[in-house]
Amino acid sequence: IRASYGSSPRSPGEIDHSSAKRDEPRVSQKKPALYDKDLPAGLLAGKTIGVLGYGSQGRAQAQNLRDSGLSVEVGLPAGRRSREQAEADGFVVRSARELAERHPILIFLTPDETHRELFEAQIAPALKPGAALCFAHGFSVQYGQVVAPPGIDVFMVAPMGAGPLLRREFQ
Repeated sequence: IRASYGSSPRSPGEIDHSSAKRDEPRVSQKKPALYDKDLPAGLLAGKTIGVLGYGSQGRAQAQNLRDSGLSVEVGLPAGRRSREQAEADGFVVRSARELAERHPILIFLTPDETHRELFEAQIAPALKPGAALCFAHGFSVQYGQVVAPPGIDVFMVAPMGAGPLLRREFQ
């Protein structure tokens, strides 16, 4: 795990969203990266992680998390072809809003251009205080496409390759 920043006092750093404007780059203080060894054992025990999307990155990361012993559910719209694949791979599949209502950690693994609408329409209305939003890279946050409300952590886990490569390396 490599985390880059957060928006609550219990994260590695803070971002001030009070003056955030959409579509403008925001500069945050550089925060130290965290790795597996920096995190307490059992940090995610008993929590279910919601993975939004089941394409190249979503499928690989959902499987890797599950095979690491974590509980994972996948968020996809009804009628999506990848929904059948996620179910065939043994995942519970729900809507993105249902994941936000049920789970404290959501990982955005849909295309960047979907993040804003997905967040505003389905995620934001259902977020609970203390939830965390994870991104595979910082575009949506840096350019104000997703602005987390106070009390919601934001962090990044940057993959070092395409989904199938991540999966092969994990196995």
